[in-house]
Amino acid sequence: SNSNNEVVRRTITETKNFRVFPTLGQILEGYLLIAPKEHYSCIGAMPEKQIEEFIDLKETVGKKLQENYGPVIFFEHGVIGQTVLHAHMHAIPFPNEKDLFESYAKIFPKYRKLDSLKELKDVWTKDGVYLYYEINNHKFAFFTHIVPQYARITVANALGVPERANWRTMPK
Repeated sequence: SNSNNEVVRRTITETKNFRVFPTLGQILEGYLLIAPKEHYSCIGAMPEKQIEEFIDLKETVGKKLQENYGPVIFFEHGVIGQTVLHAHMHAIPFPNEKDLFESYAKIFPKYRKLDSLKELKDVWTKDGVYLYYEINNHKFAFFTHIVPQYARITVANALGVPERANWRTMPK
């Protein structure tokens, strides 16, 4: 498809099963997406072997971003609020003091602290919906139905650039 060619063109690194590429509509420099080459609806829907490969790649991406931009957060909408119906994890340089956990926990009081991304498989199987959020190696699955681009909106607001939230209206 045309959008897949666009992703291949923007790919900055890849493994056997995943690609890493800058998101369209950057909220800030260094904002990347990590996505499987094969179609899965969310990270929790991937086979465990691929989740293991994903975890290794995510750690590498996180270290590179940390070296170049400072602290990093990760989020994934699961299958809710997706505007692109394909699994993709957001990796965003994000100052620690802007941690979104408390505001998410207030709005979505039902959540689970995770020890590993592998637990998303269980979350997805049991609940089917989640908002994954990670900061400083603390991983959470919030159980909720959210609007499209919710996490992008909260990130853009926290960084003081709410006009950059919607990737569709940002320059490519």
